[in-house]
Amino acid sequence: MFFVYDPSTYKMDGSHTMKAIGLLEPGDVVLRGFDNYLDGYFIDDPHGYSHGAIYVGDGKIIHAIAEGVSEINALDFMQCDRICILRPEKYMQEAID
Repeated sequence: MFFVYDPSTYKMDGSHTMKAIGLLEPGDVVLRGFDNYLDGYFIDDPHGYSHGAIYVGDGKIIHAIAEGVSEINALDFMQCDRICILRPEKYMQEAID
């Protein structure tokens, strides 16, 4: 059996990460994905996302891992190949009203 694993290079560079962090608002759901991580081959998502988290503000993200729920820096969370920021409609509707 052959596994590809190369966590030393990511498609998200510093400029992408800073732009994404500038868009974040508390309550946003952040999805991330990797090209060469094993979990991406076992999680059936056509867009390639394998992990989700919630942005809580002040540059912090809350996510669950095998060891439990943890808070990490958004910069660290976004060391990946792709991200998607989702904003629940409730918050968007409040901003419109």
